[in-house]
Amino acid sequence: MSNEKQKRLLITFFGKGRNYQKTTYYLEDKEETTEYIAYALYKFLNPDKVLIFTTQQAINESRDYKEKLEEMIGKDKTETVLVPSGKDQKEQEDIFKKVLEEVEKYNKEWEIYVDITHAFRSIPLVFFISLFYLKNFYNIKTSKIFYGAYEQRDENNRSPVIELTFLLDIIDWFNSVNMFVKRYEANELAHKLKLMVNNEKFLKLDPEQKNNLINLSEGLRKFSGEYLNVRAVQFERLLVDLKDKLSKSKPIINENLPILSPLIDKVQTEIENLQTPEPDTLNMDTLRYRIKLIYAYLRRNLALQAILLLREVFVDYLILKVGDAGKWLDYDYREKISDTFNKPDGNNADKNIAEKIKSLQKRNSELRKIWLDIKYFRNTSGEKLPP
Repeated sequence: MSNEKQKRLLITFFGKGRNYQKTTYYLEDKEETTEYIAYALYKFLNPDKVLIFTTQQAINESRDYKEKLEEMIGKDKTETVLVPSGKDQKEQEDIFKKVLEEVEKYNKEWEIYVDITHAFRSIPLVFFISLFYLKNFYNIKTSKIFYGAYEQRDENNRSPVIELTFLLDIIDWFNSVNMFVKRYEANELAHKLKLMVNNEKFLKLDPEQKNNLINLSEGLRKFSGEYLNVRAVQFERLLVDLKDKLSKSKPIINENLPILSPLIDKVQTEIENLQTPEPDTLNMDTLRYRIKLIYAYLRRNLALQAILLLREVFVDYLILKVGDAGKWLDYDYREKISDTFNKPDGNNADKNIAEKIKSLQKRNSELRKIWLDIKYFRNTSGEKLPP
């Protein structure tokens, strides 16, 4: 691993000069008295480069302010990026493209800090969308987003610098929960939980709280793997444990990050809707539950998983009707049932089971066609069933 210091980029916005009043900006234990929040952040963060986004109108009306800011920071460290004012959709699209064009030059070797204090009109919203796009498609990480709250200055003319990075984090949380709800893909959600545990600067968690969140993270990841790989009994068992882990972690999340409570409620609802009281027992309720799971796969556009589970449900049905339900989790026994159904007169067929299968088929002539249809759909999906 390289020991080279990671470079820092500060992105700021320059508006009209009347917005600039001298105050003492403070961030944690740092403070700086100046008219310019950009300069205060420059002193706080010590960036290697400062990008100043502005409009031609702002320059025309406040050129002296801008030149003074550049001199204070150092002209060799600043670069001006002209954007339109964003008065219509076309200009907003142009701003989006310009942000992408400029910021994507700064790869993962750069830490990116953003000051939106003097961003104008719709530009903060467009910029947020641009940052989210860059983060997800170009792997460019925004370290911090700041706002210099001059309007919140105290009687000593001290103005707080507020961090707004959590707004991008909320979008990440929403996407991770959405992935879980839509497809039960939990890797991103598990990753966000682990980051939450490691964020000791903003979250003061005791060892037990950290352990509970880590257990939930690992439980979600395991469940997702079993679900997407159609290991139904395994993920049904995990759901019982996962519900317990969530019940221990939810109060921690509600206390430390209450803004996430609605998202965690959604995860809890999905887990409860998937639960079955007897994951290790085979009966007609088991078949009904698994058919419900097949519909859940289909609603999430997981057609292959639905077909794979449908094949297993068919074998479950055969075992329930002609076999020993106590052996339904035995892989070899399940294969013997399916082989005998495929070739009831074959040399390797279990004669007793074969007779029961023939009798079952006489009562339900559609069984053979259903089995062949399952094999066809599975084979055309890239998964070969035995002949």
